[in-house]
Amino acid sequence: GSNFSPCPPAVFARIHECDMTGTTFDIVVRRDEYLADGRQAGSGRVTSSLVGEHNVRNCLAAASAALALGIGLEVIADIAADL
Repeated sequence: GSNFSPCPPAVFARIHECDMTGTTFDIVVRRDEYLADGRQAGSGRVTSSLVGEHNVRNCLAAASAALALGIGLEVIADIAADL
């Protein structure tokens, strides 16, 4: 047996609703050290017309890159809602 324990993701989604009209989810930032300038971890609610869990994953990838560039979570959530 191995004692390997993977780290929890720094950025993940908590899906609230997903149907044919769109998806509502939170982008959650777990670790403070992930943020570029010491901003606090937290979450941002997104209500998007994009349908499907695969689109949530795409939003998370873009959100992770934007966070690494120093863009705030609130701005990211607002932009993701317009997709």
